[in-house]
Amino acid sequence: MVVESRRSVGMQIADLARVTRTAVDKKARTMGMTRAQWAVLLKVSHAEGMRQIDLAQHMGVEPITVARLVDRLEMMGVIERRADPDDRRAKRLFLTPTAAPLLTEVNALVDDVFATVFAGVEPEDLSVFSAMLGRLHSNVVASLSSESEESDDA
Repeated sequence: MVVESRRSVGMQIADLARVTRTAVDKKARTMGMTRAQWAVLLKVSHAEGMRQIDLAQHMGVEPITVARLVDRLEMMGVIERRADPDDRRAKRLFLTPTAAPLLTEVNALVDDVFATVFAGVEPEDLSVFSAMLGRLHSNVVASLSSESEESDDA
């Protein structure tokens, strides 16, 4: 019974992530952007000056994927690459002044999606749910780390 419940909740989490991504994709298209472009824009806004390689690792994608996304955002005039003073091969990412109104709009649309997702959920329930998701995330990360260590030992 416990295994069945875990499986059911796991599938619900996966399905919620899928339909939420679909909703965000739909909102992003109204702005002529993609969800991935939004993600880059939002991540850079929270950590301006981050290196492209660090952004790729943080997003869990290949560096070439981030490079292409940044290329598009750079063509839109909202992100700029600057040389890394500590590594001549690396580029650091910064928002341009043009990004501010776009970022305001993106944040409003993301807030709209999550207002829909969490409609009817009490703040205290949201707090418990957030803590639980944090624990689940930690479990998976710890499991991946131990699996990685085991394969290194083999």
